[in-house]
Amino acid sequence: DVIAADSSLPLLRNGFMFDAILSDLPYGKRESRERIGSAKKYTISEDLVPYHIPSKLEYKLGDLYSDLLVFAAKHLKINGRLAFWAPYTSANEEEIPDLKEKLWPEIHFFQELPNKELANELMEKFSHPNLKFISFSKQTLTTKFSRILITMERIA
Repeated sequence: DVIAADSSLPLLRNGFMFDAILSDLPYGKRESRERIGSAKKYTISEDLVPYHIPSKLEYKLGDLYSDLLVFAAKHLKINGRLAFWAPYTSANEEEIPDLKEKLWPEIHFFQELPNKELANELMEKFSHPNLKFISFSKQTLTTKFSRILITMERIA
């Protein structure tokens, strides 16, 4: 079965468990990173609730990944797997300053690291006490940009 939902407002009851979670979070220019919410406190009268369109807030990339790891740690069965994509560039920050500031403020500038060093960087960036880093695989998209498929397993 497949479920599509706003991950900032989980719709699953506590105790609902998955064997695996696969995710391609919105991290690029074309996808919006928003979540339901508002910086203001307000109430809506009962007669307007059926017509209300909720406000949206920016969903920072780091918060997206953090929420995904917390969700996986809570809803994966022991030994269940989490696989997700993360943006990656081999360019340095000076080559693409607009990207760093506007599009991907939290992009991973890992440079071209040997696999062991890259794995260490990924394990540090994407860590949760109940999840174990299993593997990663890089998919080249352009000469400067790639994405990395990261696989983790629930251990506790």
